[in-house]
Amino acid sequence: MKLFFPTLHKSHWFIFLVDLCAHKFIFLDSKYDGDSTYHRTIKHMMIENFKRAWNDAGLRNMGYRHYETAYPNLPKQEGCDACGIFVLNWLENWRSRNALQSVFTHDMVQDARIRFAVDILFSEHNILDEGKRIVKDL
Repeated sequence: MKLFFPTLHKSHWFIFLVDLCAHKFIFLDSKYDGDSTYHRTIKHMMIENFKRAWNDAGLRNMGYRHYETAYPNLPKQEGCDACGIFVLNWLENWRSRNALQSVFTHDMVQDARIRFAVDILFSEHNILDEGKRIVKDL
């Protein structure tokens, strides 16, 4: 089982992922790597807060002190405004053995923005039928 935590910190989105089967804390980030100042300041905080929340919920001991921390080699964004799009794609496509480099790259960001906008507009949960009609009539 995998627990995904999309996280916004200092105007930047990344995913904190707890892989219970692989016994790993994984950070998926399109801008910073594990050696960056950004992650050196938040890695411990994220892991310790997760452990505290797990224990406070009274869930069984999973031996988190033995978990490895990983920063997979992922495609990086260009500029500073694509991190949310990378996070959305990783939420859709992350598989432990999936080579994400071939799934999503920075060149695909613009098309992904359009696809997400269309998916949201035409979602069954969007009750604004007038908006849907206007777009269909274009």
